[in-house]
Amino acid sequence: MPVSLPLPTSSYSEWERRVLQDLWDADEEHARWAVEYITAHEIRFRRASLFPGTGAAWQIDYEHTLCGLPYRMTNEILLCDDPTLERATLLSGLVHETVHHAQGSRFIPRAITLNAELTAWRVEFQVYHHLTGQWPGDPQVAQTLLSLTPGLHIWHPRNLHAVRKAMKTYSPDYLAGALAPFFDIPFYPQSREWIFRDMATALERLNAPRFLRTLVRCWAKVWGVTV
Repeated sequence: MPVSLPLPTSSYSEWERRVLQDLWDADEEHARWAVEYITAHEIRFRRASLFPGTGAAWQIDYEHTLCGLPYRMTNEILLCDDPTLERATLLSGLVHETVHHAQGSRFIPRAITLNAELTAWRVEFQVYHHLTGQWPGDPQVAQTLLSLTPGLHIWHPRNLHAVRKAMKTYSPDYLAGALAPFFDIPFYPQSREWIFRDMATALERLNAPRFLRTLVRCWAKVWGVTV
Protein backbone atom coordinates (compact mmCIF):
# COMPACT_ATOMS: atom_id res chain seq x y z
CA MET A 1 0.00 0.00 0.00
CA PRO A 2 1.55 3.34 -1.03
CA VAL A 3 2.45 5.65 1.85
CA SER A 4 2.29 9.42 1.57
CA LEU A 5 5.61 11.20 1.20
CA PRO A 6 6.96 12.53 4.51
CA LEU A 7 7.90 15.99 3.20
CA PRO A 8 5.93 18.58 1.22
CA THR A 9 6.26 18.22 -2.56
CA SER A 10 3.75 20.82 -3.74
CA SER A 11 6.46 22.71 -5.66
CA TYR A 12 7.15 19.63 -7.81
CA SER A 13 5.38 18.79 -11.05
CA GLU A 14 3.10 15.78 -11.26
CA TRP A 15 5.69 13.57 -12.93
CA GLU A 16 8.39 14.61 -10.44
CA ARG A 17 6.08 13.69 -7.57
CA ARG A 18 5.38 10.36 -9.24
CA VAL A 19 9.11 9.58 -9.38
CA LEU A 20 9.52 10.54 -5.73
CA GLN A 21 6.49 8.48 -4.76
CA ASP A 22 7.80 5.43 -6.62
CA LEU A 23 11.14 5.81 -4.88
CA TRP A 24 9.48 6.13 -1.48
CA ASP A 25 7.20 3.15 -2.14
CA ALA A 26 10.26 1.01 -2.83
CA ASP A 27 10.47 0.81 0.96
CA GLU A 28 14.27 0.56 0.97
CA GLU A 29 16.45 2.59 3.34
CA HIS A 30 18.68 4.19 0.69
CA ALA A 31 15.73 4.96 -1.57
CA ARG A 32 13.84 6.67 1.25
CA TRP A 33 16.95 8.56 2.30
CA ALA A 34 17.21 9.84 -1.30
CA VAL A 35 13.61 11.10 -1.24
CA GLU A 36 14.24 12.92 2.03
CA TYR A 37 17.48 14.46 0.74
CA ILE A 38 15.96 15.52 -2.60
CA THR A 39 12.93 17.18 -1.05
CA ALA A 40 14.88 18.78 1.81
CA HIS A 41 17.33 20.36 -0.68
CA GLU A 42 14.63 21.13 -3.26
CA ILE A 43 16.45 19.28 -6.03
CA ARG A 44 14.49 19.27 -9.26
CA PHE A 45 14.39 16.74 -12.10
CA ARG A 46 14.66 17.29 -15.83
CA ARG A 47 14.17 14.77 -18.61
CA ALA A 48 17.20 14.31 -20.86
CA SER A 49 18.79 11.91 -23.31
CA LEU A 50 21.53 10.03 -21.44
CA PHE A 51 23.98 7.23 -22.20
CA PRO A 52 22.12 4.00 -23.01
CA GLY A 53 21.14 2.19 -19.83
CA THR A 54 21.81 5.24 -17.63
CA GLY A 55 18.94 6.24 -15.36
CA ALA A 56 20.13 9.62 -14.08
CA ALA A 57 23.02 12.10 -14.02
CA TRP A 58 24.09 15.14 -12.02
CA GLN A 59 24.98 18.38 -13.79
CA ILE A 60 27.96 20.73 -13.68
CA ASP A 61 27.21 24.31 -12.66
CA TYR A 62 29.14 26.42 -15.16
CA GLU A 63 28.13 29.69 -13.49
CA HIS A 64 30.46 29.14 -10.54
CA THR A 65 34.16 28.70 -11.37
CA LEU A 66 37.47 28.55 -9.57
CA CYS A 67 40.51 29.55 -11.65
CA GLY A 68 38.27 29.23 -14.68
CA LEU A 69 37.05 25.73 -13.82
CA PRO A 70 33.53 24.88 -12.61
CA TYR A 71 33.51 23.24 -9.19
CA ARG A 72 29.85 22.91 -8.19
CA MET A 73 26.81 20.89 -9.22
CA THR A 74 23.48 22.41 -10.17
CA ASN A 75 20.46 21.75 -7.99
CA GLU A 76 18.98 19.60 -10.73
CA ILE A 77 19.30 15.90 -11.58
CA LEU A 78 18.74 14.67 -15.12
CA LEU A 79 16.45 11.66 -15.56
CA CYS A 80 16.52 9.46 -18.66
CA ASP A 81 13.73 10.34 -21.08
CA ASP A 82 13.71 6.88 -22.72
CA PRO A 83 10.24 5.41 -22.01
CA THR A 84 11.59 1.89 -22.56
CA LEU A 85 14.16 2.17 -19.76
CA GLU A 86 13.45 -0.21 -16.90
CA ARG A 87 11.91 1.65 -13.96
CA ALA A 88 14.30 -0.01 -11.49
CA THR A 89 17.26 1.27 -13.51
CA LEU A 90 15.92 4.83 -13.43
CA LEU A 91 15.13 4.77 -9.70
CA SER A 92 18.37 3.12 -8.60
CA GLY A 93 20.30 5.49 -10.87
CA LEU A 94 18.54 8.43 -9.25
CA VAL A 95 19.65 7.22 -5.82
CA HIS A 96 23.22 6.88 -7.14
CA GLU A 97 23.25 10.49 -8.35
CA THR A 98 21.65 11.71 -5.12
CA VAL A 99 24.56 10.15 -3.23
CA HIS A 100 26.95 12.11 -5.47
CA HIS A 101 24.97 15.30 -4.90
CA ALA A 102 25.31 14.80 -1.15
CA GLN A 103 29.04 14.19 -1.57
CA GLY A 104 29.96 17.05 -3.86
CA SER A 105 27.19 19.49 -4.65
CA ARG A 106 29.36 22.39 -3.50
CA PHE A 107 32.72 20.91 -4.49
CA ILE A 108 32.62 18.35 -7.30
CA PRO A 109 36.04 16.76 -6.57
CA ARG A 110 34.56 15.17 -3.45
CA ALA A 111 32.18 13.19 -5.68
CA ILE A 112 34.72 11.82 -8.15
CA THR A 113 37.15 9.99 -5.89
CA LEU A 114 37.26 6.23 -6.14
CA ASN A 115 35.68 5.85 -2.70
CA ALA A 116 32.88 8.26 -3.62
CA GLU A 117 32.12 6.37 -6.82
CA LEU A 118 32.29 3.00 -5.10
CA THR A 119 29.89 4.23 -2.41
CA ALA A 120 27.36 5.40 -5.01
CA TRP A 121 27.55 2.19 -7.05
CA ARG A 122 27.11 -0.01 -3.97
CA VAL A 123 23.99 1.92 -2.98
CA GLU A 124 22.63 1.81 -6.54
CA PHE A 125 23.11 -1.96 -6.76
CA GLN A 126 21.41 -2.53 -3.41
CA VAL A 127 18.38 -0.48 -4.43
CA TYR A 128 18.16 -2.27 -7.79
CA HIS A 129 18.42 -5.66 -6.09
CA HIS A 130 15.69 -4.69 -3.63
CA LEU A 131 13.39 -3.68 -6.50
CA THR A 132 14.01 -6.63 -8.82
CA GLY A 133 15.61 -9.43 -6.80
CA GLN A 134 18.52 -9.39 -9.27
CA TRP A 135 21.84 -7.59 -9.66
CA PRO A 136 22.21 -5.17 -12.58
CA GLY A 137 24.42 -6.34 -15.44
CA ASP A 138 26.90 -9.11 -14.74
CA PRO A 139 26.25 -10.46 -11.20
CA GLN A 140 29.97 -11.20 -10.80
CA VAL A 141 30.83 -7.55 -11.43
CA ALA A 142 28.22 -6.44 -8.90
CA GLN A 143 29.57 -8.85 -6.32
CA THR A 144 33.12 -7.56 -6.91
CA LEU A 145 32.07 -3.97 -6.26
CA LEU A 146 29.94 -4.94 -3.26
CA SER A 147 32.82 -6.91 -1.74
CA LEU A 148 35.07 -3.83 -1.68
CA THR A 149 33.82 -1.45 0.98
CA PRO A 150 34.96 2.18 0.77
CA GLY A 151 37.94 3.06 2.96
CA LEU A 152 41.71 3.45 3.02
CA HIS A 153 42.25 -0.13 1.82
CA ILE A 154 40.80 0.80 -1.58
CA TRP A 155 44.11 2.53 -2.35
CA HIS A 156 45.93 -0.82 -2.46
CA PRO A 157 46.95 -1.40 -6.13
CA ARG A 158 45.21 -4.78 -6.20
CA ASN A 159 41.91 -3.24 -5.08
CA LEU A 160 42.31 -0.29 -7.45
CA HIS A 161 42.73 -2.61 -10.42
CA ALA A 162 39.74 -4.70 -9.32
CA VAL A 163 37.44 -1.68 -8.99
CA ARG A 164 38.57 -0.07 -12.26
CA LYS A 165 38.13 -3.33 -14.16
CA ALA A 166 34.68 -3.93 -12.66
CA MET A 167 33.51 -0.37 -13.38
CA LYS A 168 34.68 -0.45 -16.98
CA THR A 169 33.16 -3.89 -17.53
CA TYR A 170 29.80 -2.88 -16.08
CA SER A 171 29.58 0.50 -17.80
CA PRO A 172 32.33 1.34 -20.31
CA ASP A 173 30.58 4.60 -21.26
CA TYR A 174 30.31 5.92 -17.71
CA LEU A 175 32.05 9.32 -17.56
CA ALA A 176 32.28 9.56 -13.76
CA GLY A 177 33.68 6.04 -13.66
CA ALA A 178 36.44 7.16 -16.02
CA LEU A 179 37.31 10.02 -13.66
CA ALA A 180 36.82 8.10 -10.42
CA PRO A 181 40.47 7.91 -9.21
CA PHE A 182 41.28 11.52 -10.18
CA PHE A 183 41.71 12.91 -6.66
CA ASP A 184 43.11 9.67 -5.23
CA ILE A 185 46.29 10.03 -7.32
CA PRO A 186 48.55 11.04 -4.37
CA PHE A 187 47.92 7.60 -2.87
CA TYR A 188 48.92 5.65 -5.99
CA PRO A 189 52.66 6.30 -6.52
CA GLN A 190 53.12 2.95 -8.28
CA SER A 191 50.08 3.31 -10.54
CA ARG A 192 49.92 6.99 -11.56
CA GLU A 193 51.05 6.54 -15.14
CA TRP A 194 48.51 3.92 -16.16
CA ILE A 195 45.71 5.63 -14.20
CA PHE A 196 46.23 8.92 -16.02
CA ARG A 197 46.49 7.26 -19.41
CA ASP A 198 43.44 5.15 -18.66
CA MET A 199 41.44 8.25 -17.72
CA ALA A 200 42.68 10.27 -20.70
CA THR A 201 41.81 7.48 -23.14
CA ALA A 202 38.34 7.06 -21.66
CA LEU A 203 37.61 10.80 -21.75
CA GLU A 204 38.68 11.07 -25.39
CA ARG A 205 36.55 8.08 -26.35
CA LEU A 206 33.54 9.52 -24.53
CA ASN A 207 34.09 12.95 -26.12
CA ALA A 208 34.08 14.47 -22.63
CA PRO A 209 33.96 18.26 -22.16
CA ARG A 210 37.25 19.89 -23.09
CA PHE A 211 37.81 21.32 -19.61
CA LEU A 212 37.76 17.79 -18.14
CA ARG A 213 40.35 16.56 -20.60
CA THR A 214 42.49 19.64 -19.94
CA LEU A 215 42.12 19.12 -16.20
CA VAL A 216 43.39 15.54 -16.46
CA ARG A 217 46.39 16.60 -18.57
CA CYS A 218 47.30 19.39 -16.13
CA TRP A 219 46.88 17.13 -13.10
CA ALA A 220 49.04 14.49 -14.80
CA LYS A 221 51.75 17.08 -15.45
CA VAL A 222 51.77 17.97 -11.74
CA TRP A 223 52.70 14.35 -11.02
CA GLY A 224 55.23 14.13 -13.83
CA VAL A 225 53.11 12.06 -16.21
CA THR A 226 52.56 12.95 -19.87
CA VAL A 227 49.25 11.90 -21.45
